[in-house]
Amino acid sequence: MGEGSLILTTAEPHAVGGALVEQVDADGDGRPAVDAVLKALKRHGVGSVLIEGGGQVAASFIAADAVDALEWFRAPILLGGEGRPCVAALAMAQLSDAPRFRRLAVEPWAPTCGNVTSGPDRMFTGIVTDIGRVRSVRQTERDRRFEIATAWNPSTIDMGASISHSGVCLTVVERGDDWFAVEVSGETLSKTTLGAWTEGTGVNLERAARLGDEMGGHIVSGHVDGVGRVVSITPEGGSHRVVVEAPAPLHRYIAEKGSITVDGVSLTVNAVDGRTFDLNIIPHTWEATTLGTLSPDSAVNLEIDMLARYLARWQETA
Repeated sequence: MGEGSLILTTAEPHAVGGALVEQVDADGDGRPAVDAVLKALKRHGVGSVLIEGGGQVAASFIAADAVDALEWFRAPILLGGEGRPCVAALAMAQLSDAPRFRRLAVEPWAPTCGNVTSGPDRMFTGIVTDIGRVRSVRQTERDRRFEIATAWNPSTIDMGASISHSGVCLTVVERGDDWFAVEVSGETLSKTTLGAWTEGTGVNLERAARLGDEMGGHIVSGHVDGVGRVVSITPEGGSHRVVVEAPAPLHRYIAEKGSITVDGVSLTVNAVDGRTFDLNIIPHTWEATTLGTLSPDSAVNLEIDMLARYLARWQETA
């Protein structure tokens, strides 16, 4: 490392080549605190920097309100990794063996998001923050309109905001004192459980996540892939073991210990047997979502893990 380089570290500084080494404060995880790094850079006359890193690094700088522009790049090859069950077995001995991606098509992130066409505000994590209730249902000339009662303060819900409704991304078109309204197309009604909604139906609600928010579950698009059927529910201690049957060919994308979204709730698959898969629902999730109201033969919205969908597509076309 040559002259003119600056190294910021939480450890005791020591000489490294001709670089200038400076100690900065650490954050709660022992890494250099972003605000301390920015102050040190300013002292040395650095007004702007290009930060390269993963989601955690990007989120740290976004949370510090220090980002003017964000660029997202997709790697052209898949190396595998231990962090995700569906790619853990893909680690390659040689780089030349790694699967390579080709751009086949470009699709909207979530077709059910009405007129929202771009931006990170359409991503969800499968962590439900309110159980809403359908307060009215009305058929319009174009779509079906639902008014949803919520414990959220409606003044904090922007017009046009994207909200996950039991796993379906819908756009807010109106709001009242304790409710907001969405309009649902016939296509969405026919391919999700929303076609059976009536007054009083409970709805798992989640606001769209933004870059820098805690990733409590997994990446969820709000685009339902199919409707599953509850086969059985068995109490086990304080939890409940729920067996769900997935429609073909959706079951091919569901893996043991992988992630799946059921009625908008991020869950881990315990086991897979043909077209059925097992879930273990802990007491908090059972009580804080509509999953606690399920019974055998209940229909549920399913969204498979996004990475599994693209891996399957790659295998089909490779």
